Amino acid sequence: SKEDMEIKGDNISLAHHIKYTSVVLLCGLPGSGKSTVARQLIASNSRCKHEDKEVTSLYDKVVLIDYDAIAEEELVRSTTTNGHLHTSNESTSNDQGHTCDNTVFDSTSLDAWRKSRMTALNVLNNTLRTHFSKIDGLSNRHQSLLVIIDDNFHLRSMRREVYRVCQDVLASNKNNCTVNVNATNNSEHQPTIGYATIHVSTPLDICLERNRLRTGKRCIPEEVITRMDMVMEPPDDTKACASFERFHTTIDNSSDSDKSGIDNTILQQIVECIHASLQSPITPKDEMTPEQLAEVEAENARQREKTLKCQVQRIDQLL
Repeated sequence: SKEDMEIKGDNISLAHHIKYTSVVLLCGLPGSGKSTVARQLIASNSRCKHEDKEVTSLYDKVVLIDYDAIAEEELVRSTTTNGHLHTSNESTSNDQGHTCDNTVFDSTSLDAWRKSRMTALNVLNNTLRTHFSKIDGLSNRHQSLLVIIDDNFHLRSMRREVYRVCQDVLASNKNNCTVNVNATNNSEHQPTIGYATIHVSTPLDICLERNRLRTGKRCIPEEVITRMDMVMEPPDDTKACASFERFHTTIDNSSDSDKSGIDNTILQQIVECIHASLQSPITPKDEMTPEQLAEVEAENARQREKTLKCQVQRIDQLL
């Protein structure tokens, strides 16, 4: 129908309401190739948009939320204002002869890195709200949005935070809309958010090898990457309070390098997962029963205990 948008790709054809967003979360170790996957997704959307005018574009707009870039901005802002960051006299040389900076952080600098995670969630929140606020006027009727979120996300609780932002936006939009009970097509104007998790599960030894080729702040201490690998929680919707990761796929990006793209087969695997998530989009967050609240609190307690034991949460904030 004219009220629907046709989404087309290789061997894929499905219809959705004209107002939709796909939120794609990339998780994996440093050096796994997440940024390359993000660039490839953006490039493939552009090709679909420009090469064949007969095919409707997958997305009218693409937004990349890079946690590392936001963290660097927060740190620079903090240190420029307060001057609390300094570099030690020591540095670590890797096997390739490159040098990794050993940077010393005080409490103010650590606060800046912690704030970066909240800043990233705020960026997502504002991006979604801005997108869905344009519900009046024909000029915006075919607007669609792809949001790619790039971070390590080694703990499930970190990924759940992203999902909850999406739920909150949907709930807010639902509460603010005036519903006409006599309208038969009101649902067509409700925002749609598909949520997909892409786990870039490149082997640890390859991640470490790629990391050794990096310089400066991009070169992460190997013990940090190793510890992160030990506590990595892959997407698994069968786990307690993990149903939000129903749509996920795991890829091995071992053959990738910084200058080459991912294999088309892998790209197709990712695209199919994203499209599947649009078939069963996120529902607005409802009030939980006491039993559900107890289950969530128990899961949060387990996550806090795990984080305190391994201290990976704090290490990730330094990255």
